[in-house]
Amino acid sequence: MTLISKKSRQLSEAMAKQGIIKPEDTAVYAYGLELIISTVISVAAVLILSAVFSRPLAGVLYLVAFIPLRSTAGGYHATRHLYCLITFSVSFMVLLLGAIYLSPYIKPLYLLIISVVNLIAVFILSPIGTPKKPMTDEKRRQNRKRSIIISIIFVLITASCFLLSPWFLSLFTYFAMGQFAFLISLLVAVRLKR
Repeated sequence: MTLISKKSRQLSEAMAKQGIIKPEDTAVYAYGLELIISTVISVAAVLILSAVFSRPLAGVLYLVAFIPLRSTAGGYHATRHLYCLITFSVSFMVLLLGAIYLSPYIKPLYLLIISVVNLIAVFILSPIGTPKKPMTDEKRRQNRKRSIIISIIFVLITASCFLLSPWFLSLFTYFAMGQFAFLISLLVAVRLKR
């Protein structure tokens, strides 16, 4: 049992003892708390890394693109919370360093291509379910529709980088990084079937 799992279980048991939740619901609440804690740690890691590299908006824009797609269309699930944190942090750092060092070569067209390829992948593959989080047919239809709508909006947002000054290009690059990270997560999930 991981530290996050253990603390989540302890917290849900304490809530049951205080009458906040029913004792029979402790396992459900423990799982929910485990997901919340793990997500908060991963998000904090990305924001800390972006601050360390003096690019505070990079983490925010990355997450603004990544989280809505990942939560509706699915993607790769690590087998443990620690692996998830490491994978998420390392992928962000690699993409951030790539964006920093390749910034002189990044053109609006490249960012739009990433966004359009992302839309195509979402249209073909989403949503990706997992054995731990099976979806009903209704939930699958809702998630598919939402992920396609989000992807279309992201293409339109990314296309607007053609209209703005070059200074804004870095901001669109961080936004495209989040889409690209999601795309990789989706493709890895399909490949590994998890």
